[in-house]
Amino acid sequence: MNYRKINNLVGWITGAIASIVYLKTMEPTASFWDCGEFLSCAYKLEVGHSPGAPFFMMVQRVFSLLAGSNTFTGEASAKAAMFINSFSALMSGATILFLFWTITHFAKKIMTAKGEEPNMKQITLIMGAGLVGGLAYTFSDTFWFSAVEAEVYATSSFFTAITFWAILKWENVADEKHADRWLVLIAYLVGISVCVHLLNLLTIPAVGMVYYYRRYTATTGGAILAFFVSCVILGFVQFGVIQYIPIIASKFDLLFVNDFGLPFDSGSITFVLLLCGLLIWGLMFAKKKGWQTVHTAVLCVMFIIIGYSSYVVAIIRSRADVPIDMTNPDNTLSLLSYVSREQFGEQPLVYGQDFDAEVVGVDVKGHEYAQSHKNGKDHYDEVGKKYEYQFTPEKKRFFPRVYDGFEPSHLQGYRNLLGIAQGESPTSADNLKYFFSYQVNWMWWRYFMWNYAGRQNDVEGQGEAKNGNWISGIKAIDKIRVGDIDKMGNGMSNS
Repeated sequence: MNYRKINNLVGWITGAIASIVYLKTMEPTASFWDCGEFLSCAYKLEVGHSPGAPFFMMVQRVFSLLAGSNTFTGEASAKAAMFINSFSALMSGATILFLFWTITHFAKKIMTAKGEEPNMKQITLIMGAGLVGGLAYTFSDTFWFSAVEAEVYATSSFFTAITFWAILKWENVADEKHADRWLVLIAYLVGISVCVHLLNLLTIPAVGMVYYYRRYTATTGGAILAFFVSCVILGFVQFGVIQYIPIIASKFDLLFVNDFGLPFDSGSITFVLLLCGLLIWGLMFAKKKGWQTVHTAVLCVMFIIIGYSSYVVAIIRSRADVPIDMTNPDNTLSLLSYVSREQFGEQPLVYGQDFDAEVVGVDVKGHEYAQSHKNGKDHYDEVGKKYEYQFTPEKKRFFPRVYDGFEPSHLQGYRNLLGIAQGESPTSADNLKYFFSYQVNWMWWRYFMWNYAGRQNDVEGQGEAKNGNWISGIKAIDKIRVGDIDKMGNGMSNS
């Protein structure tokens, strides 16, 4: 039998099963969190919270048009919300489709020799692996939850799935003449996905490893180097493209407007033209020299930027002064704050203060500007400063986990969980205890087990026995409650 036809058919069936499940169980209107904002922004193409999801908003807007009404009546809005939610359901179904094909790709490599077609028994096992894996993910708690509402995670998962599937397609044809077109497609998908959610960037190291093992003779040192290079590429996209393009564009615009007396956007447009010229020159130079890898790399950078250019929509719609216009990114300076997520502040991930550290100084990190007109000319006025706190040096450490002393509820939570009395300072052991007991055990393992063991109930829970735990129905293990708590002894059910 034809393996390719069977693989395609069973994959589409698996994706269809997932799509039908999600369409039948999706939210009729809005879930009570960010989804209401996303629905409103999509309905009239407005500007959501930082860092925004402009490509996501545009596609959602297209689906809202399928509702057949452009009025603000309750019935019309509810119908539009239903169509927008259906977009997430269909994107999630497509995620399962590409996940199925990813699983069968690896299953086929495991079960057959290179270039060998699987027999019927092997085909059955391969399809079974894809079906089990695809449907296991279909009905996992977290993925199903995001698949039925107007949030970015369903679409982001789709881009993650199709990006990794694309590198596997490249692997199959890597020795053919035009195989690297798949790499350019991957770059474009990464650029677009940035305008949905940053999750897709995590595929870059995986893509890099597949590329290395397919193109080079693998060694331990080579694999480590390939992973390091892949992480550098991830950093280049995360910082070099996503943040430094707006940073440099904003500096150009500030210079051209305030120093040269030119109109708003003149500096930004000049920078974009210079960047395009530089990339085109690099492309032509690499082709002239016959540097195929460099040529492909420059093409990939170009297509990442083309995908990333969806952020222009945020500027256009912000200038229209739409009702929802968060952070008001109507110029490159405010766009920089928008894409950098400045409204969320910063957390000391690797090195920083404990919660009882005192503020000993404040540094000026940057300036805030607003557009104005002076003497008939455009001008950026400085309207404020961006500050960064400096903390007591002896209260700083590597890998700080209990650092937030500004939020009273966080502070009390640290003390309650770790048994730190008033006046006592946390130690490195306390930071590690908080990391393993709360961040790993409660926040991550609980979340993981919700998906494949079961959720106790729909109450979030803050560590108490009767709410928010994962549940399997087997037994109670230490302080992790599994099974029917109400049938346990008083020491377990109320501890």
